[in-house]
Amino acid sequence: MTPFGEKLDPAHVYEEHPNPYFERSLYVPLNGYWDFCQSKNTDTKDYPGKILVPFAVETPLSGIGRKVEKDDHLHYRRKVVVPPSFKGKVLRLCFTYVDQVAEVYWNGNLLGTHEGGYLPFDFLIEDYQDENILEVKVQDDTSSPVYPRGKQSKKPRGIWYRPTSGIYGPVYLEAVPKEGRAESFLVTPDYDQASFKVSASLKGEEGEAVISLYHGGLFISKKAFGKKKDGVYEVEIHAAPKGQKAYFYEPDHPELYELVLSYAGDEVKTFAGLRKVEKGIVNGTPCILWNGKPIYVSSVLDQGYYPESGLTAPSYEALENDIALVKKLGFNAIRKHIKLETPRFYYLCDKAGILVIQDFVNGGSAYNPFLIVAAPFIRLPINDRFYGLLGRHNKEGREHFIDSMPKTQDYLHNSASLFAYTVFNEGWGQFDSVANTEKAKEHDPSRLYDAASGWFDMGGGDFDSRHVYFRRVRLNKPKKGRILFLSEFGGYSLKAKGHLYQEKTFGYKYYPDLKALQGGFSDLFLKDLIPNVEKRGLAASCFTQLSDVEGEVNGLITYDRRLLKADEKMFKELHERLYSAFKRRLGQ
Repeated sequence: MTPFGEKLDPAHVYEEHPNPYFERSLYVPLNGYWDFCQSKNTDTKDYPGKILVPFAVETPLSGIGRKVEKDDHLHYRRKVVVPPSFKGKVLRLCFTYVDQVAEVYWNGNLLGTHEGGYLPFDFLIEDYQDENILEVKVQDDTSSPVYPRGKQSKKPRGIWYRPTSGIYGPVYLEAVPKEGRAESFLVTPDYDQASFKVSASLKGEEGEAVISLYHGGLFISKKAFGKKKDGVYEVEIHAAPKGQKAYFYEPDHPELYELVLSYAGDEVKTFAGLRKVEKGIVNGTPCILWNGKPIYVSSVLDQGYYPESGLTAPSYEALENDIALVKKLGFNAIRKHIKLETPRFYYLCDKAGILVIQDFVNGGSAYNPFLIVAAPFIRLPINDRFYGLLGRHNKEGREHFIDSMPKTQDYLHNSASLFAYTVFNEGWGQFDSVANTEKAKEHDPSRLYDAASGWFDMGGGDFDSRHVYFRRVRLNKPKKGRILFLSEFGGYSLKAKGHLYQEKTFGYKYYPDLKALQGGFSDLFLKDLIPNVEKRGLAASCFTQLSDVEGEVNGLITYDRRLLKADEKMFKELHERLYSAFKRRLGQ
C-alpha cells in the first residue's frame, strides 16, 4: 500500500470537484461506502456487503477484492440526500468512469445506460425527493472485442495487469437551473491573436450567454456570445485589455486563465492556457515548437496504477505527488499510457507545467502473441488495413473506437498541458491508423498526433515514433520530415526487496543493486540518448517508466511509492545535458 492509501479516510474520499474544466459551485460528492452485491442474478434486493466508491471491485481499497467474471452482475446502491440549496433545480448526476456496461436507476426508475469504461456520462433528474435511492448495475467482460480495455487482462502477467470492474471514478451531483444550462464548454487558445475561442452548447430558454475572463483571480473582461445554429454559441475573447500584455502558457511559467460561462442562471467555470503547439523544422531538424520556440520533450511513461487501488489513485494527493516527482527528476512531460485520469490530474499537470501526451485506450480481440514478442526485434511488414492481423476483425469494436476518439478529445480539450495524442500503441487493436489519425487531427488540430507508437508505422501523424528495448539505441533519421520520437526506451529494472507486489517479476534489463542501476541510467542518457539527439535529430523521448506496476519492476519509484530508485541530483544533471545537446543540434 502507498502512504496515500494508508492514510485514506473513507468518510472523505475524493471530495474536491473531479472536473475543473467543467465545474459548478453547487456540487455534492457521492463517494464513500455504498451497499454492494456481486451475484449471477440480474436483479437483487439483498445487499450483503459494502464497497468503497470510487475503487474497483478487484482492489483492496474497495473492501471487496474479488475477481469479476463476465456473467457476474455488480449491484450498487446508496441513499442520496438532496441539499436544501439544490431545491427547485435540476440535478445532474455524473459518473467519471464505470467499467463496462452500466444501468443507472433513480428511485427504481431507469435513468439510462452507458457502454465502455473510459468516458464519463451523466443524467439529468427533475423528479426527486429529499431522500432518494440511487442504484447502479454493472457487467464487465474484460476480454470483449467491442470495448476498450487498456492493460487489463484476465490473465495478468508481465506488461498486462489485473482487471478493473464497476465504478472506478468519482461520482457526484450538481445542481442546474431549470431555465437553462450549459452542456459543453470548449476553449481553444489563439496564441497569435492572444485570445480564446469559446464554443458552448446551451440548452433551455433563449437568453444572453456571457463569458467572463480572469487571471490570478483578477477580472479582465467579459463578452456576450453570438447565437449559432443548433444551440451552439461561439465567442472570441482577448486575453488582455488593449495596451496590456497577455500571459502565455509556458512549461517554465504555466500561466492559466479562468473562464466563467453564465447562461439562464447557470454558471460553469473552466481553465485554459494561451499557447500554440506545432511541428516545425529548425536547422534541418523536425521538432516540436511551443509558442513558436523549439522544445525537447523528455517525458516519462505513467501508467497510473496503484497497488491498493488499481487504475484509480487513492487520492488527488497521490496524483500530485507523482507529478511533483516527474518534475524533480528533470522531466518536462508525462505520457499517460493506455488510460484516462480524472480531469483534475490534467489540471494538476497544467499548474505544474508538466506537459502531457495522452494515449487513446486500446481495444479489440486478443493480440497475436508472436507479433507482440517478435516486433521489438524484427521489422514486420504488417498493414493495419487487414483488420484480423491486429485483433480488429470485430466491426462494432472498430466503430466504438472511432466514436470514442472525439469524445475523449472534447473531454480533455481545455487542458493547456495536454499537447499530443497517441492514437495506437505497439499495434494493440490498431486499424486504419492513417485515416483515424487524420480524423483526430481534423477534430482537434491544436495538438500533435503519434499515429503508431512503436511499430507498424503506416506513415501517418506528426511523429516517426520508435520503441527500443533489449538493445542499444541507434536510430535512423526520421522519415518524411516527421519529428523523431523515441516514444519508449529504458525499462531498467531492480527488484527492491520489501517493495515487491509479487515474486514473479518482469523487466527489460535487470540490475543487482541501486548503485549499478544508477550507472545504467547514466550510460543510457550519455551513451545512447544524447548521441541520438546530436547525430540523428532526436527531438522527443519517453522513459519507461515512472513507477513499478504489479510484476513490472522497471519504475523510477517502487509500486508502493516508498523507495525512489532514481537519484534526483543525477537525473536533473542528465536532463540539463540532454536539453543542452538539443540546443546545440539546433544551433542555439
